[in-house]
Amino acid sequence: MKGSPRALTAESRANPALLLGRRVRVIEFAVMKWLVLVAGACLVFGCSSSGDDDDDDAFEGEPLECAWFTEQNCWISTFAGAPSCVPPSSETGVLSADGRSCTYTNGSSVVFRQPLVFPNLDDADEDNDFIESWNFTVKASDGSDCIRYEESDSGKQVVVRGQAYTELYRGFGMQVTCPDGKKYATPNAFDLLECDDYFSNAPSSAYAYSGSSISFSFGGLGSASVEAFSCAR
Repeated sequence: MKGSPRALTAESRANPALLLGRRVRVIEFAVMKWLVLVAGACLVFGCSSSGDDDDDDAFEGEPLECAWFTEQNCWISTFAGAPSCVPPSSETGVLSADGRSCTYTNGSSVVFRQPLVFPNLDDADEDNDFIESWNFTVKASDGSDCIRYEESDSGKQVVVRGQAYTELYRGFGMQVTCPDGKKYATPNAFDLLECDDYFSNAPSSAYAYSGSSISFSFGGLGSASVEAFSCAR
């Protein structure tokens, strides 16, 4: 585990290439990427954030409230087995020529469903989002699955040593499903942004890249983060 990455300034978010060393760091908090899309759609089409959705569309589960983010929640417990199976943090894996895999000398590896294509950071007009939706599997040195992570427009799922944590989004609502099947939900995820220290405690992922290297980590895990991989071509 490593210390949590710092947040980007507004200026570097608008133009990440302004960061020193031409290395871009992007941090995505729980629901934030999705809420940006929802908010954009509302500006175009108009919608209400009252949370009074039809019962058929409402998520089931115990209330997802501020206290959930500050307690020993299931996002944190899901990653309990990760430190023992992720690639060594002291080593940088080697990306394959086609950008679909990364291998380490100890036998660990990463398989990417979408090939990694590095952007040109010197081109200020280029979209600096490294990849639209992440989908990868980190394999331990013995070849077993360590972490499987997948994003989509409707949510995300991370599976660590067979323990699955899932977030689903619908309208303004959000539902969390823990490895034990317990569910938490809110009809209006915008309310979560008002929680104290939300950006310190919320489930998050972060990736940093240059013109030839990429690293990915998970945050919101207490005082530390879990680095899933660090690879270079």
